[in-house]
Amino acid sequence: MYYITVGENVVAPNSDKLNPPIPRKERPSDQHQKHYMLYPLQVDSLPNLVSAIIEGRNPDVVPINDIYNNSFAIHPPSRCKRPLGILILIKTCFQNKLKRDALRETWANSQYLSRLVVPVEYAFILGHGIYNSTSVKEEFMKEVTIMGDIIVSNFVDTYRNNTFKSLAGLHWGIEHCKDYEFLLMMDDDMYLSLHNLITFLRQPSTYPKRSNPEIKGKYGFEIPGSQIFWGGYVYSEPVHPKRDPSNKWYVTWDQYPFKTFPNVVPGGAIIYSRNVTQQFVLASPFVKHLNLDDVFLCLIAAKLFIKPFRMNKFILNKWVWNPRWPDKVKETNVIAVHDIESTPKMIEFWKKYERGI
Repeated sequence: MYYITVGENVVAPNSDKLNPPIPRKERPSDQHQKHYMLYPLQVDSLPNLVSAIIEGRNPDVVPINDIYNNSFAIHPPSRCKRPLGILILIKTCFQNKLKRDALRETWANSQYLSRLVVPVEYAFILGHGIYNSTSVKEEFMKEVTIMGDIIVSNFVDTYRNNTFKSLAGLHWGIEHCKDYEFLLMMDDDMYLSLHNLITFLRQPSTYPKRSNPEIKGKYGFEIPGSQIFWGGYVYSEPVHPKRDPSNKWYVTWDQYPFKTFPNVVPGGAIIYSRNVTQQFVLASPFVKHLNLDDVFLCLIAAKLFIKPFRMNKFILNKWVWNPRWPDKVKETNVIAVHDIESTPKMIEFWKKYERGI
């Protein structure tokens, strides 16, 4: 048995007998690393295994982890009472109320959402907080009650548990939101142009060129949610694991015995069709846990043979992209920008570029 940390004081046992760690001297060559098929669980075909589960058949292998919690202490049922074009889940933590309020004041405000041609709903997702005092917890619970837009999953919310947060979001989308086309999972410090996102999803093959006038003002997507679509910013160069124990993203050789990761789609903003959301949820128990959520999701995608759609209009580093980035967003059809430095800046920026759309 080996153990995976779930929370600060919670440990989940996990059998790895089928796929023991690969000894260093037996690590596969770089030629084979691009396939990532040696990363546990080694099965003949993960897509076939997922298909069997969807069809109601028992898979011929046993899951190597069952630690992704699909139970929720708090969830807002009113978020999914109608068919949706886009469901947006925002990863947050209890102390980030100012960031949540900034989003509620900008693209997540009900008046703005009601004007969109595509029905959109959002919710914030987080785990159980480590509260400094009873009053802090009471203040958070007051926000939960008043706003009705917060999902709390049953894991302890720490940075090393981000994989649990992402998987909880995917689980919630499948189990509690029965009818949507696309799911966007994003961080709470991202600027989002919802208008541009909708325009992109309606015609991703031509964005940001002029849209087809036949669908202008109508509800519809070029690629329906029943198809395979998974996209975001994709690193153009191979990403190497950090082996320094002092690094924030440290990964041991036993955790990940290869020199590079598969195509990494950073977790700041990722779009899933409903089809892909379901596949990721069903495949996750058959892929060895990794506490880097974006890498874990990319490993699932690689083993499912799902390639990411490269979305260059998702800006990971606004200053590298353009030193004059605030003035460039409108004219370059940017969809999302990561790491907005302050909530007043987020509100000011949205009011300047997006509110009138």
